[in-house]
Amino acid sequence: MASKGQCDPCTEQGTSSPAVKFCSDCEERLCEKCIEDHSKFKVLRSHHLIDLSAAGSKIPTFQKYCDVHADGLLDFFCTQHDVVCCRSCMPLKHQSCKNVFPLEHVSKDVRNSAVLNDTLDAMDNASKTLTGLMDGTNNNIKKLEDDEQAILRELKTVKENLVKQIDKFEEKVIKELSSIKKEKEIKFKQNQTEIGELKDKVQEIHEQVNFLKKHGSNNQLFLALRQQDKKIQSIDCRIKEMTSTFVGAQLALTGIHNLKIDSIGSIEETPLPCAIKHKPMKLNQAQARSDNSKPITSMQWNNQLNLHAGTDYNLTGIAITSDDSVILCNHTPSGNLFTYSSTNVLKSDISLSFPYDVALIPNTDKVVVTLPNEMKIQFIDITRTELSCNKISTEESCYGVSTNRNNIYLGGMGKIFVLNLQGLFRNKITVNNTESIYSLCVNETNQQLICRSLSRLWYVKLTGEIVYQTDVPGEAGLALDRRGNVYYSMRVSDEIRRIRKGDSSSDVVLKASDKISRPYAINFNKESTTFYVINDCETVQIFNCN
Repeated sequence: MASKGQCDPCTEQGTSSPAVKFCSDCEERLCEKCIEDHSKFKVLRSHHLIDLSAAGSKIPTFQKYCDVHADGLLDFFCTQHDVVCCRSCMPLKHQSCKNVFPLEHVSKDVRNSAVLNDTLDAMDNASKTLTGLMDGTNNNIKKLEDDEQAILRELKTVKENLVKQIDKFEEKVIKELSSIKKEKEIKFKQNQTEIGELKDKVQEIHEQVNFLKKHGSNNQLFLALRQQDKKIQSIDCRIKEMTSTFVGAQLALTGIHNLKIDSIGSIEETPLPCAIKHKPMKLNQAQARSDNSKPITSMQWNNQLNLHAGTDYNLTGIAITSDDSVILCNHTPSGNLFTYSSTNVLKSDISLSFPYDVALIPNTDKVVVTLPNEMKIQFIDITRTELSCNKISTEESCYGVSTNRNNIYLGGMGKIFVLNLQGLFRNKITVNNTESIYSLCVNETNQQLICRSLSRLWYVKLTGEIVYQTDVPGEAGLALDRRGNVYYSMRVSDEIRRIRKGDSSSDVVLKASDKISRPYAINFNKESTTFYVINDCETVQIFNCN
């Protein structure tokens, strides 16, 4: 093998040439001439070359060959056994399996798959949880110091009153304090070390997956995801164990109000529960969705959300959390942001003036709400039912709002304003200069925005290019299912219509006989198994997706 930065084939020939690319199939660094030679042979043309200037020293390695058959490339995936295998494994272990596919087939859409997004989300959540655990451990160590100082101050006060009698007892208590503190410090520092190691592992996996997402082939990314699965689940199990057993300690001096000659108190330890909650990773579910997602063929009415009585409703915006809680905007002067649990329980009611639309901030417990009458947006932490920051002013009245992993998109007067997730302006996309945009959806697969005004519906690339538009009366009601199909409400005809992915015509999926009446805002839950419709801005109808 050549030294770092040198071409491997040239080195084997006794010459030295600087390497510019890395062939991940041959696992060799190549110079410009060898790259040219590489492309001459048909068998090598499909090899994946990585630019070394982009990769640096972080070129991830992963298993390409079968554990059982040393020369067998991992070219197939059995969905029945959920394993990657080689051609030789098929007649031995998968002869009766119906769903064994070439790796090229199952990895074709891996860059846009739920398993990739959920893997990255899982790493983000794991890193966030470990950071919280590390901060908690640091705070516990500091609290030990603070508690120790507080106790020592109390001891000094007691000592001043009983100087002649407490010298030997003081020594006993200080030793006890020191022993407990030392014991806890050792435990907490062990926690620090383990948390740090887990964070390093999470960061390493995260960087590898991100790198392959940007620079690797589909096969490599799919294999990497499969091979990291056990590591990720092992990390997740350990995080779960740590969050369930993670306790702090509060030290205090007790018995000081009933002093006896033979004692001046003792050290009491009060365990403090861990404030960091474990969020289970959803990698297995994500894999199942990626392989077996089916189109929605029908919707069946389930129930009506039981809204709190005694309120004037003008519901204009709806968002669904990962646990199927329903967040509603009540667009009235003394407006509200309601959160209802999946069991119809009112969890929170936050007062806002004329809130219009709401969207979830990915990987957080926050939402962003548009306040068009004030020309502002508001961030809200729905778990604490409190405003997350001061209101942020917008250039003009903005109505529709949508988000993805990186940005917030606001619908203005014929424009879409792009903000980062902290609300700082990035750029704007001009769509139409005369009509306000009341509804927005982000299709990350196609890198498109779907937006709707009073009379039209547009598909707009994130670069600003309009790729499709059609006349649609009515200002609100847009939703995307997991397969990228677009759904929109039709108030004038009491219908919910669908434009299938890759098509321009629409079909009716719900109508008046299905309990649709002047539909407004609509949305799916995360799995696209439940569909929510705001009827006549007053009720919320819930449908099962089949």
